[in-house]
Amino acid sequence: DAYTVFINTIPSRYYPLFMLAFQFLTILSMREFGPMLRAERRAKYAHALTAEDANLDEIEVDEQLSPSPGTPHRWWNGVVPIVTTLIVVLLGLTLTGYYATKSAGDDISASNIFGNGDSYGAILWGAFVGSIVAWLMARLQYVQHGKLFNQWKFWLKCRRVPSTEGEAPARPLLTLGESLKYWIEGVKGLTTPVLVLILAWAIGAAVRDSGADIFFSSAL
Repeated sequence: DAYTVFINTIPSRYYPLFMLAFQFLTILSMREFGPMLRAERRAKYAHALTAEDANLDEIEVDEQLSPSPGTPHRWWNGVVPIVTTLIVVLLGLTLTGYYATKSAGDDISASNIFGNGDSYGAILWGAFVGSIVAWLMARLQYVQHGKLFNQWKFWLKCRRVPSTEGEAPARPLLTLGESLKYWIEGVKGLTTPVLVLILAWAIGAAVRDSGADIFFSSAL
């Protein structure tokens, strides 16, 4: 199965192994190399954050996803949705793989469970739950006077956060409309790799259905 093939080919995956070793070398030597070194020098001496030949479309997307001025930055608003996504993905892989392995009558082992798991469904559910958690966290946390606080006790009493006359009322970190807007902006950056995957799957299906894979394997 694909999972066993992937595990057995890890020792031959030289590029990711060398990149991991290179990251440890960068940390231990406390210096950058190549493009990162040029970017570091450009920021230090030329006070420029981007290169002259940088892709402006990517820079504009990053700026559009930046938080509004005056929004308090809290690490858990980024970490909790990501951790939730990972947990749901692993849980989905484990459950679907367990029941598929059990129904097939195979041995209940880690390799069989993850090999028979529904990776597509697990990733889909993980992304969905992670998005919902991120929206709920942004909706339940309110900003007033540049400070962040939870709205839960006011929600339970069906009351709004009190504010004095002439004072801007408290607002959530993200409204529903803003959440949808930023979610769509984030999805834009994934459009190209998703299209590449769809086209690769289409080519693979066409080659398999036409029998070209058998022809190429025999010719080579």
